[in-house]
Amino acid sequence: MENTNTPIVNFVLKFEAHKMSVIFNPAPDATVKTIGGNGTSWKGAKMCNAIGERINVLGRKYQYIEDGLWLQKSWTELREELENENTGYALSDKARKLIEAGKCSYRNEVLDDKVYRVAFDGMGFHFKLMNVKEFSENEHPEVGHVREAYILIKNLYELDKAARKGWNLQFIYTEKEVGRFTLMQEQWELFINEEFEALAENIHKHVEDGSYKKAVRQATAWTNNPENPKSVDPGFAGTELSGVVVDMRDYIGKTIHLWAPEKGGTFHELKHNHKVEIQSAAGYSKTLRDKGARFTVVEIAEVVDMAIESVEKKATRKGKKVAAA
Repeated sequence: MENTNTPIVNFVLKFEAHKMSVIFNPAPDATVKTIGGNGTSWKGAKMCNAIGERINVLGRKYQYIEDGLWLQKSWTELREELENENTGYALSDKARKLIEAGKCSYRNEVLDDKVYRVAFDGMGFHFKLMNVKEFSENEHPEVGHVREAYILIKNLYELDKAARKGWNLQFIYTEKEVGRFTLMQEQWELFINEEFEALAENIHKHVEDGSYKKAVRQATAWTNNPENPKSVDPGFAGTELSGVVVDMRDYIGKTIHLWAPEKGGTFHELKHNHKVEIQSAAGYSKTLRDKGARFTVVEIAEVVDMAIESVEKKATRKGKKVAAA
């Protein structure tokens, strides 16, 4: 199988106000498929993740790609690992071909228009049907992982289909998605400038930051779920960056930064601010424990002072203008 750990991008991105175009065919009469509009934009935002996977040359999850198949490593490399339950994904048609060729096995009938996970149990490769469920606040983290993986694979396929048919894609997005598409433009510029290491780091940091935000939401929902056993004590311990263990309830109302662990016992700061609330204190505690992460308090007093100073300057300027009049 071809090792695609090189640029395989066969499109150009074009950015306009609230619109991103994925151009496979530069012909002026090329077919354009529009997604979004009428107040919806989630498909376009999710497509950014798929585009990021394609342009992330040094950090691409799926290095070995065939039509309808995405694997993290080659078949040989996967066999050498003896056991791996999450090696890649295949669409229904590709799954049937691999079963017929004796490459993979599946005990049931392959259904149409589905996505199957490729797994290796130490003896051979087999398929698992991805059971995609609607989002729920109290869902198990694995449920969300399956859904996100399914959407990513479907969007990677949409890119491949558009390329085969010579279509161009156009994504219309709303104001709330401006930040995501601005980031997409930033990552695209890194790619076309061949700053592949900076691009891989950029994507990694944003994916990681998003995973922490999601973990906090899920942990908060879990600790506040009345269906959890009464005997389960969520705990409130959290570790500051200095290594001091504290009670997260003492930080209710404060804003914190999360620090993710690195190899060698060091930590790096994540991007977003997080405000600790009464209902989320145990959620932050659980997230910090589960991920081995730490936190620091954001000193917002300086920001407030700067804002006050800015207002005072504006008032002064306005007063001078009035006096001059």
